[in-house]
Amino acid sequence: MEFTDDACRVAEDKIKAITGCIALTEKDRAEIEKELRSSIYTRAEARAAEKGSTVVTAEDVEEVIKDERSPGDIAACYSRSYSSGLKRAGFWSRLAAYIIDIVVTALAVITAIVPFAFIAWLMVSFSIKSIALLVILWISLVLVVLGITLCFIIILEGRFGKTIGKYVMGLMVLKTNGERIGYKEALLRNIPKYFRTPLIIDVILMFLFFYKDRQRAFDRVADTMVVHLR
Repeated sequence: MEFTDDACRVAEDKIKAITGCIALTEKDRAEIEKELRSSIYTRAEARAAEKGSTVVTAEDVEEVIKDERSPGDIAACYSRSYSSGLKRAGFWSRLAAYIIDIVVTALAVITAIVPFAFIAWLMVSFSIKSIALLVILWISLVLVVLGITLCFIIILEGRFGKTIGKYVMGLMVLKTNGERIGYKEALLRNIPKYFRTPLIIDVILMFLFFYKDRQRAFDRVADTMVVHLR
């Protein structure tokens, strides 16, 4: 049965919207995409056949997908069904990702300091003596540095599920049911990283109690896991 260009576009847009919400390996995503395409196209063909038509239109496709759940809900169902097959990341790959993140954060902080240092140099060079300007300058610098060090990891993990270090190492943070995490989970799981002693304790607890699941204690709190996606 023939599909119009508009029918294909509607079907492919739906498939793309669903797979775009799925954080699995490329192999799993390809399998899901194939299954979705088969389901939508088959149902659209059946819809057109019921009308006695040999051409599937965009209206036929829209009719068979209109009562489906949102792309996010459908993606969550697939993620849950595939989550058990994901390979969880071990200590060394996670440590490597963390070290990369520390280096990247340090470089970002140094880069952020440069313009403030330049402004301070200009003030000295031109003998500008303004207590108010100095206070504003230092407060701004502190806020920028704190923002980078405290929010860098949380924002990246909350938005993309991975930091630069995890991206380099092929890792991603997901909920234990395979769904994408949000900012709440990113914040909870990263609390120990801002306190050296608690982070060490968190890692020790992973080795003592949660090593089988490759989870730190605060991964348990946030109900998250770190997995290999390549």
